[in-house]
Formats: sequence, C-alpha cells, structure tokens
Amino acid sequence: MDGSAVGDLAKSVTRSLADVVGVPLRRVVIRTLDGEISNRDELTDPWLHIGGEVRLDFEAQPVFVSWVQKEGWPVFCSIGVRSESLFMRDSTLVDWDVGNLVPWSMCIDQHLLAARVFTIDETPQVVEFSFDGQDFWMASGHEQDVGDGDDLLIRPGPFPGHEGAKLVWPV
Repeated sequence: MDGSAVGDLAKSVTRSLADVVGVPLRRVVIRTLDGEISNRDELTDPWLHIGGEVRLDFEAQPVFVSWVQKEGWPVFCSIGVRSESLFMRDSTLVDWDVGNLVPWSMCIDQHLLAARVFTIDETPQVVEFSFDGQDFWMASGHEQDVGDGDDLLIRPGPFPGHEGAKLVWPV
C-alpha cells in the first residue's frame, strides 16, 4: 500500500477518536445481534465477544466501535471506529445500556485521557481507551482470538499486547 492510502485509511479509524479525547463519557451501550445475549449479566463477562458494536456516548458526540470488512487494509476484517453506527439501519441490534456495570461504571463522567490503535499484519485490530483509573480495549477477532474476525472482543484493563501487534496511532 502506498503512504497516502494508509494515511486516508488511518484517518477513518482515528478521526472520531481524536474528537473525543479530553471529553467526558456519558453513556455506554453494547449493541448485540438479536438473540446473541439473553441476559444482561452476560455483558459483565471479562471475555465478552459480540457480533455487534459498542456505542460510547461522549459529551461531544457518540463513537461506535465494531469489526468491519473490506475497508482496504491487507486483512479482510479490521476494527472500525465511526461517529455513526457501523451497521445498516435495518440491522436487528439489541441495545443494552451498561453504564452501571463494571468496568463501564468506572468510566462514566470521566474524561477520555487517551486512545491507542494497534495494528496486526498492518491492519488496525485493537483500540485501547484510557480513563482516570480504568482502561479497556476492543478488538476485531474471532471468539477469543484477536485479529481478522467478525466478532468484537471487549476487555477490561490495558491491552496486554499480542504477537505482531504494533502501536501505530496514539490519539
């Protein structure tokens, strides 16, 4: 890939993140595929993976995080970050407000201090969010494996690293 193509693709991932660094988080909604989750308590699983997306409502704007396909990266699936849903309007997603569940409750009304994007195989696969006293990360993957997959992995704590992962865009 030439440098300008990588730069344009990078902006598609980081633009929404840059707009919310320093801004308080007001609400978190995990949007699952219909029938994927049957009980809200399942959303507290520290090894959670879903086929849907997460909506982070910051004071300035929402940020949606999910897996996406064919964005132009070398690997088929990657992490997607946008200010609008990554799913079609007619998608059947179920909204679960999780702002009062750990780790999200520790982030509500806190300012986003930083966001970091990691690539695997030259493709953005992980976004780490840092708040005062709480980090969490999300990745494109398959069930428990980070990288090229149609699940969104959601984990508390800082990103522990992954073979071949490189920090490419601290925001």
